[in-house]
Amino acid sequence: MFILTHHDDGSVDVVVTAVWRPATLANLVCPPLTRFLQNRAINRYLHGIATSQGQPEKVMT
Repeated sequence: MFILTHHDDGSVDVVVTAVWRPATLANLVCPPLTRFLQNRAINRYLHGIATSQGQPEKVMT
């Protein structure tokens, strides 16, 4: 779930909530890799949102 909050000063807060369960053997065997890949995908998504608004330097994780 993504929640975006637009503030009067033009800034935007984004809250990402994810619920998942291991679906493959790889997920069960290597949770740190799974976490890394999920974080990378979320960061790319947030970077895309920020870039579309012309503010990529304000992306935080």
